[in-house]
Amino acid sequence: MQQGDQTTNIGLSLHCPGEEGEYIKLVVCNMQNVIFHLSLQQARMLATALIQHVHRAEVSNSMKKAKQKPIQSAMERTGAHLPMPISQQA
Repeated sequence: MQQGDQTTNIGLSLHCPGEEGEYIKLVVCNMQNVIFHLSLQQARMLATALIQHVHRAEVSNSMKKAKQKPIQSAMERTGAHLPMPISQQA
């Protein structure tokens, strides 16, 4: 992520502090470093929420692009041409 000419870095690491249990350390580095210590359950919930939001954004963008394209007929999409009937003369 970038804001102007400032760069923001995000780091993740797994910590095992002994009998207290494992936790995930999430570090957001910019002008003021922010550190989150997340339980495994909290980290899983955050990851799930991020994935869901990214998926929704991708679907929304895809639908917007699809609406911008002109609608093609089935013949144009497949390139298939139906034979023209031959008129019978009596």
